[in-house]
Amino acid sequence: MIKVLRWIGILFSAIGALFTAVGVFIANAERDPFFLIFCAVGILFFVLGVGFLCFLIRHTRERARLLVEGTRIYADITGVRMDTRFRFNGRHPLVIDCQARNPEDGRVYVFHSEGIWYDPRPYLEDAGADTLPVYVDPGNYRRYAVDVSDVLPELG
Repeated sequence: MIKVLRWIGILFSAIGALFTAVGVFIANAERDPFFLIFCAVGILFFVLGVGFLCFLIRHTRERARLLVEGTRIYADITGVRMDTRFRFNGRHPLVIDCQARNPEDGRVYVFHSEGIWYDPRPYLEDAGADTLPVYVDPGNYRRYAVDVSDVLPELG
């Protein structure tokens, strides 16, 4: 999913920059305000692309921060399911669902791994994994990172 967002951001930014440059050049050369619409579409695409890239950078930094500074808990694996919110080339990524009880307040929290583009079940079975480490922000359990790096091959 990270690669998809990265490519969408790069593509939108490049198209936006190209449309804006062409629109400005033609609007100045022809003295025709019609090409300013071309510029507006270019700016819109550029802003969307940069927005995707900023979201991606923020998400990556937050995940890295949690893996370093977060409190590690072990969550029981409850299953592997298809994430139907996303589709790329007609395929949906798979996510590993897990849950853990917070000892402080007794609530059960559900965690989901990042999207995986291959079936992780054989790797989970081979590793005998019943639990996965989850790094949580102690102040907010909604901020978390499920660490599958010890069980699965690189997701890249």
